[in-house]
Amino acid sequence: IFAIEGFDKLMKDKKFMEGIADYSYTSLWVDNTTQLPVRLLTVSTLPPHGKRKEYIISTSDISWANANKSVVVARPTSTVSVTDAAKVLKIKLDDKNQSTLNRISDLKKQIAKTKNANEKGLLNYEIAIEYETIGKYTDAAKFYKKAASSFPKGSVDQYTSLAQVEWIAGNDKKVKEYFELALLKEPENDFVLNQYGWFLNGLTLAPKGRDLAKALSVNTLLVKNVVDDSNLMNLYVTYILLGRNKEAEELKKKFDNFETASNYNTLARLYHRLGDKQKVAQYTQLAAEKGHIRSANDDRFFSLSF
Repeated sequence: IFAIEGFDKLMKDKKFMEGIADYSYTSLWVDNTTQLPVRLLTVSTLPPHGKRKEYIISTSDISWANANKSVVVARPTSTVSVTDAAKVLKIKLDDKNQSTLNRISDLKKQIAKTKNANEKGLLNYEIAIEYETIGKYTDAAKFYKKAASSFPKGSVDQYTSLAQVEWIAGNDKKVKEYFELALLKEPENDFVLNQYGWFLNGLTLAPKGRDLAKALSVNTLLVKNVVDDSNLMNLYVTYILLGRNKEAEELKKKFDNFETASNYNTLARLYHRLGDKQKVAQYTQLAAEKGHIRSANDDRFFSLSF
């Protein structure tokens, strides 16, 4: 099993593709144990890679910690991971996280060049988000703190940054406190309402912060002010969690595009929280088919028990 970024890189490698006789790439199933989508790539190679040989390469949007799990197939063949195939074919693959680390490096260079405190804050905030995507939560918290120290004292941006620090630490009361302080400054700030509404739905790594009555209030105001798919999804999730399915279905009609990788991944989280394994499997597979790359944050959330 291999991360999709590495898989894509392999298929774009000219040296590799020169020797490909044929290949097929399909989404096949969801693993019953891990609830992860499994894709299968069948590759037949020709010179310059040597004698014709067939590889079965399984792929899934998961972390490198699970990178070489084999898959049993119904017919005789070699079953290998993309990593193993790359070694056989003498192809160098980048670490899954390398592109994110490269972006972080670029952002740090931008910070070094700017003297504007607010711009430094925004760049530090962006770095923190990038660290979260690859599961480096200590680093993420560090840069959220840097962002908070760069923004004006008592500003919406500072309170939002501090809320993120407490969110990572799992301090639910402090998260709410900082978001409420931000909303006192700007009661209809779309970004703050979106983040707070998502937190209150409880589909995050701080699930004890769930407050559906408050989520309904926040997300209703959010959608009233700005109708976009991200905001609509916040309210849609709240409706489902409250058992207001008819209202959820009516709301669904307002989406520009409901069937996205991000929305399917959110639905997988939603039904994990509700304990519906069948729907978790269904939406996990749909998210993968739409190109969702499973993050470290996803891995941690799906390991939680409710």
